[in-house]
Amino acid sequence: MTIPNLTNTRHIIQNTMTRATGSRAFLAGTLFLAVALFSAIAVAQTGLIQPTEEDTESRAVLDSETASPDSNETSEEATITINFREADILEVLEAYSNLLDINVVPGEGVSGVVTVISPGPVTRRQAINLLHSILKHRGFAVIENDGYISVVQDAIAELSGFPLYRPDMPDDQVAMLAVRPKYIDEETLAETFAAMGLMRPVSTNRDAGVLVITAAASKLKGIAELIEQLDVPQRQVITRTYPLQYATAEKIGPVIAGFIAQLSGQDSPGDSEDSITSGSVMIEERTNSLIVIAEEKYHKQTRAMLAELDKRSPQILLEAKVVEITLDRNNQMGLQWQKILSVLPM
Repeated sequence: MTIPNLTNTRHIIQNTMTRATGSRAFLAGTLFLAVALFSAIAVAQTGLIQPTEEDTESRAVLDSETASPDSNETSEEATITINFREADILEVLEAYSNLLDINVVPGEGVSGVVTVISPGPVTRRQAINLLHSILKHRGFAVIENDGYISVVQDAIAELSGFPLYRPDMPDDQVAMLAVRPKYIDEETLAETFAAMGLMRPVSTNRDAGVLVITAAASKLKGIAELIEQLDVPQRQVITRTYPLQYATAEKIGPVIAGFIAQLSGQDSPGDSEDSITSGSVMIEERTNSLIVIAEEKYHKQTRAMLAELDKRSPQILLEAKVVEITLDRNNQMGLQWQKILSVLPM
């Protein structure tokens, strides 16, 4: 029996162990790459960023980007990254409730799926504004209350209580604006804003003189600014009719309108809206008259201008005669002194 060389045997065992270790490392590396590739594909397809233990199949995840209190990195304002891909609305509301630490009360009929992706981190207020936009496109309204928010159908929201308008509200939030005008009638304002095509009804309280408007916060902001411009002391305007004798109303009307606008512009320089509302001119073709609606101080100057314009135009009379003359030997041009002298007294 041949005894193998111990030195050669030791080398063979070491080579075998080395190859086995290399195989295990190769298999472990291959498995790690496969798991990483599968995770990347799953995140790209479903938007899963940090799946929870309770619902690993959820497709709506809000990924917090804020640094922890123990972290060395601090930020001025907490931010979050929002990614919803075909996520159920109730899951989205639950994620908002947990992440923003706010109670969310979904109403009856609130269902459906949404897809929203934020390109970067957003603040808490931006996240709430985004929630308003998401639900608005799905036919729902968000009502912010003290300590919680309610989500109801848009049609039901019209019959629900809305919070009073605040300038810091999200643009898509539905709110109420109560206005008590000082100088202009509330019913006139109601007709004006109803004609603007508001999505919510405009109501008035005649006894209290209050106008109540229900609309999105972005629209209420513009309405509040418009009310400040309209609710000012009204000028006393007078309507007078000026019949014309010689000039035509169609030609003189635009001239008088521009004249009044120029006068009002001199009284209020730089205020174009004031000059437009200071007076107006209407043309009455049947009677060849001008109907001027303006302040009393403008009527005096208007009368003076019309006196200069409404005059008879200078006329020139041109008269022409056609004379036919036939010349022959019997009738010659010139004077016949004999005939002239014969008729003169001697």
